[in-house]
Amino acid sequence: MRSRVRAVWLASAALVALVPTTAAAAYSSPAPSRPAIARPLSWRVVPSPDRLANDELFGVTCLSVRSCTAVGSGGGKTLVEGWNGTAWSIVPSRNRSGFGELLGVSCISASACTAVGWSQSPASGAQPRTLVETWNGTAWSIVPSPNPDTGQDPDVLSSVSCVTAAFCAAVGETGRPTPQSR
Repeated sequence: MRSRVRAVWLASAALVALVPTTAAAAYSSPAPSRPAIARPLSWRVVPSPDRLANDELFGVTCLSVRSCTAVGSGGGKTLVEGWNGTAWSIVPSRNRSGFGELLGVSCISASACTAVGWSQSPASGAQPRTLVETWNGTAWSIVPSPNPDTGQDPDVLSSVSCVTAAFCAAVGETGRPTPQSR
């Protein structure tokens, strides 16, 4: 029987060279539609800790080649892992009672990250409800988030992008999809 290893793929060939050039170009002139890359990125598989056989990662954000945060779920609970440039390690995250999953993450600094997803608990009537967690450089905390659907349909956040610690945009789904008129 073949063992299952969960891993993260990293591309690193020209990342360091691209960051200063791309950042400077973004502020001084429109970014080119296709950035100039001296050589193609080469991907490699980097194993990450697997607490349980069903751990999964769904979202990732990197501040540098030595600082990335990935989010997901494992054993029905939220999962956060950090990259230090050499290896991935599990970072403890908060969980409500019941099930939880983080689907997206955005960091603006080493002490300001926001992760989004959903949780399902007896308090939510077993329906998925939005979950937002923030990182302050030391620990993850659950923060209040809206749940527009008050009925039996799910509210789920799937992606987030932050430009400051005080401004993030998140997307997801709420309630049942409605048919579109044509």
